[in-house]
Amino acid sequence: MAAQQNGKHYHKILDRQLKDFVEKGGEITPAFESFIEQVSKTYQLYERDKMLADHAFAVSEKEYQDVLQNLSEQNVIISQSVFKLNKAIAELDPDNLFTNSTSGTEIIDVIDFLEQQILKQKKLENELISAKEIAEKASRAKSEFLSVMSHEIRTPLNAIIGLSYIIMAANDLNPTQQHNIKTLHISAQNLLVLINDILDFNRIEEGRITLSETNVDLCSLIKNIRAAHNQSAQERGNKIRLMIDQDVPALVVSDEVRLNQVFTNLLSNAIKFTQNGQVTFEASVVSQTVNTVAIMFSVQDTGIGIAGDKLEMIFDKFTQADAEITRSFGGSGLGLSIVRKLLKLFHSDVSLESEIGKGSRFYFTIEFEKAQPGNNDYAKKDYTEPLTDFTGKRILLVEDVEFNILFAEQILKTWGVELDIAVNGREALLKASSTSYDLILMDLRMPLMDGFTATKEIRRFNTQIPIIALTASASAELLDRIVEDGFNDHVLKPFAPKDLNRAIGKALSLN
Repeated sequence: MAAQQNGKHYHKILDRQLKDFVEKGGEITPAFESFIEQVSKTYQLYERDKMLADHAFAVSEKEYQDVLQNLSEQNVIISQSVFKLNKAIAELDPDNLFTNSTSGTEIIDVIDFLEQQILKQKKLENELISAKEIAEKASRAKSEFLSVMSHEIRTPLNAIIGLSYIIMAANDLNPTQQHNIKTLHISAQNLLVLINDILDFNRIEEGRITLSETNVDLCSLIKNIRAAHNQSAQERGNKIRLMIDQDVPALVVSDEVRLNQVFTNLLSNAIKFTQNGQVTFEASVVSQTVNTVAIMFSVQDTGIGIAGDKLEMIFDKFTQADAEITRSFGGSGLGLSIVRKLLKLFHSDVSLESEIGKGSRFYFTIEFEKAQPGNNDYAKKDYTEPLTDFTGKRILLVEDVEFNILFAEQILKTWGVELDIAVNGREALLKASSTSYDLILMDLRMPLMDGFTATKEIRRFNTQIPIIALTASASAELLDRIVEDGFNDHVLKPFAPKDLNRAIGKALSLN
């Protein structure tokens, strides 16, 4: 940048000018030399600032070009995004199409549209929440209605079925009377089956049924179910044949009540649709390990059979193969639907083979955990076991319905029971506090004081006396409350004498 002149270093441009000045006879005085030095410094500063400015400009230019490149790439991305958004919007809502230009207003329009969709979605979610709440209220109302109707229907049924038991046991009836009372009894039982099917189906659909885990003797369970159905089978001229694999374990872990329900539905169905034929119940081991066993169950009949195009529809609720079957055989069309739904709880499903005029075969496989012998002796009692005598036992019956009192009184006295009666919870409380009883049979719905309140009050001064709830309501909530409120057991109305006998025997530790 600088050159030397008279031992001094000046800017190269100024140095050339000084050479011309000296060669033309110019004189460099001390004052002029001082001036020249200042000018040279000014040139040098200018040169440095120019270089810095050029460098800064070059850097800025590069950054500017980079920004332009990025903007160009962003515009391409935005353009592609808008195109894809337009395509998606066109599929979602054909009435809200945008142009394919890349103007800034279009992306704003897209954002506005998406905002509208979000608002619509939120509105829809709020409507769904509201609809869900309404549906839940309706479901609760339905459950409450079914519970009340169950109680109201079961209460008179208890007297009809109970008194028909007593009359059938009499020895002084002529054949016509025996036939009439048996018809009455069977009709009442059929009505009870219908009520139970409706209540069970409602609980299953609401997801309020879970499987319990207890030790179950499958062989005894199957034999007991056959014993319970022998009479109805004989009335239709049928024979029930059992085929139980010898490898079926003595005990498995399962829910005996729900297994009983599945087996009973299939067996009663087979008997109902078969006349002068045979029903075969088979249980065979498919596979097993040290801890588990898979068992296939099959119920086969020689009855009317089902057409091929109707095989699947009969599992739909309230559906039978055709209207003629409903007219000829009756039924609600809920039994097989309940079977399928219950089997799903066992992680299984029912299959069907059938041919018109040759019969049907329902079969399914369940995997069980093998069990060790436990305290399940009571559960394995046979249906045909003799009734226990309770001579000398003092029992308090708390019941407000006169014909239920009449039935229970006649049954209990035949078993040797010394019976006291209270017609409401308040009277029961007074009698239980002043008299020593071996057991209390407590109805739940009564005037003045209900069975729940009476039981809680009795438990304040007597925690040892067995109290059995007598209820015509079968809701899961009520049965849970029975356990929580201090009852030892419950018997569901209408009940057969043997069911009440077994419950009393169990509570008194006599069974």
